[in-house]
Amino acid sequence: MTQPSKMPDAELTALRNELMAKPFLTDDLTAVEDAIARRHQALLHVKDTRKPRSGENRAPVKALVVVGAFRYGKSRAVENGISRLKQLETPSGPLLPRPLSINAPEHFTIEAFGRSVLGRLKLTPARALGPSMTIERLHSRIVRNKPTLLHIDEAQRMLTPERVAQHRREEEQVKIFGQLRALIDLDEWPLPVVLSGTPELARALERDNLGFFREVAEIIAIAPMRVGNQTDQENLEDALAAAAEKVGMTVDIAVDKFYDRLIHAANRARGLAFDICHEAILLAASAGRKSVTVEDFIAFYARKAGALRAANPFAAADWHRIDPKVLLAAMSGEKVPRIWEVK
Repeated sequence: MTQPSKMPDAELTALRNELMAKPFLTDDLTAVEDAIARRHQALLHVKDTRKPRSGENRAPVKALVVVGAFRYGKSRAVENGISRLKQLETPSGPLLPRPLSINAPEHFTIEAFGRSVLGRLKLTPARALGPSMTIERLHSRIVRNKPTLLHIDEAQRMLTPERVAQHRREEEQVKIFGQLRALIDLDEWPLPVVLSGTPELARALERDNLGFFREVAEIIAIAPMRVGNQTDQENLEDALAAAAEKVGMTVDIAVDKFYDRLIHAANRARGLAFDICHEAILLAASAGRKSVTVEDFIAFYARKAGALRAANPFAAADWHRIDPKVLLAAMSGEKVPRIWEVK
């Protein structure tokens, strides 16, 4: 029997890019997309319809905060929503989407934040200016360049500002969120802000001293999937079928509770589950096969986590007892739990 020929590396790379280009649609992703679209549409709103649409006459804009645990798909949902923005028609001509996206500086300070945004505008100061002058320059450059949205990913880093003692941390957080509120309220060019980060971000905004930011923010929490939940199972089944079809392949899965196994293997993280589907498809394609099977999922998990079949949730009979953090740890570079241990 002739063995299928392996896919060349260049074709495999193109296939990976094609898979990543289209997100899997879920209720969470749709909610984030709609919320971003509303903030973009609000750029047309004015305080007084008898006056020209200018910075001073622009209606207030709002923030969006998208939170979820690691690999839950929050950043991907925001990026998808931003990529789908359309131009807006104004009396003075079309307003094109001009989003700015940054990762919050790992060692967060107000000056580092300002320099990161200026860097995206290709206007990074040649030397350190200090926090006050950096923010002053940031405001003037935003008014001049007129971005339509600012997205800050890994925004939970704002909760641990650099070189700030624990007892002064809340005070510094108030200053940081105060600077974000200043961008939202900028007289000459109010700027919608989207934050994506871990659930700590939403919990911090519950505090009274951050109420001034919470009052202009909508919070969307990306929920974990649940083993046994029919909606989650159907979402994954549809996503896998759509991804395989997109690259000319079929799905041939014949194993008990496969989608529950997938939810468990991903530690309930939707984004990670989607990535596992992509990787299984790529394994099948690299071998020259036209159908993705459970063996591709078993092989990916074994390769990434070093698990034998007895400790592989896609193969083991008692899959629900396997530690669900194994794969997540392996893919994030953390210490992997011993694969033969069960919960």
